[in-house]
Amino acid sequence: MPGVTLPALLMMALGAAEVDARAGSLWPDLSRRLRMRRPPAALPFGERAPAAAATEGDTPFTTYRRADRHESRRRRQGKRRAALRPPGPLSTWFRLTAIAVSLVAVGALGLPYLALRYEERALSYLGKDAGAGLPAAGAAARLQPFDPAPLTIKAMIRGAAARQAWEEGHPAEALDGLARALVDAETAITRDPAPWALYYQAGRWAAELAANRRDLDARGGLSALPAGERPAEGYALLTAGELERLARRHLEAARSRNPLSSEVQAALQEVGAE
Repeated sequence: MPGVTLPALLMMALGAAEVDARAGSLWPDLSRRLRMRRPPAALPFGERAPAAAATEGDTPFTTYRRADRHESRRRRQGKRRAALRPPGPLSTWFRLTAIAVSLVAVGALGLPYLALRYEERALSYLGKDAGAGLPAAGAAARLQPFDPAPLTIKAMIRGAAARQAWEEGHPAEALDGLARALVDAETAITRDPAPWALYYQAGRWAAELAANRRDLDARGGLSALPAGERPAEGYALLTAGELERLARRHLEAARSRNPLSSEVQAALQEVGAE
């Protein structure tokens, strides 16, 4: 998409700037009418415009020289103003159009680049520092509200932190992290429901959450955890069977979009495809 729209915006900006520079020669009649909103008042027949009043001590020669000097100065200033900003609303509208198109082009170029930089920064913290990686991924998601990639990166960071918490003996934190990763993956699907990989990743997070929940149930379930260490996320409170059905639903959606994927088939076998 940016590869098509950005050249078009740049060409529009170039065309507006060119028309701005040549507005007077392209439409001389319209430009003249717009520049002269009110026709000058006509003098009665035989009358001339009043001359500048002479000050005390002026002679006809000094008066002429002073008026000529001021007139030439006004002409030079007028030429400079006309060169920098041609008079009339016609040129002003073209100038505003060129500025607006240029701002849109700069924003369309800058925002994706800035979001990409945030994504790279978030990936650099994957498996190392979730506290630093999640804000970077969130900033990228806000800069690109229709791109599922930042949310996918965010889910990966949450999932890596959840696995580390599970290995360190913090099951509630691990279940909450996997539940948030699943929410991020499903939000990415709402941004772009076409790619099969998004459904596959959501199914994998749901399957991993179901496996951890089943393992926890074998050790006494959520009731065996201390009151202050129980998970608070909605998906983390579901049973293992409910999570497996959710995982199958996502994986079936992935298989319908890519029936030849061996990864999807293997994941369906792990959760027990019906």
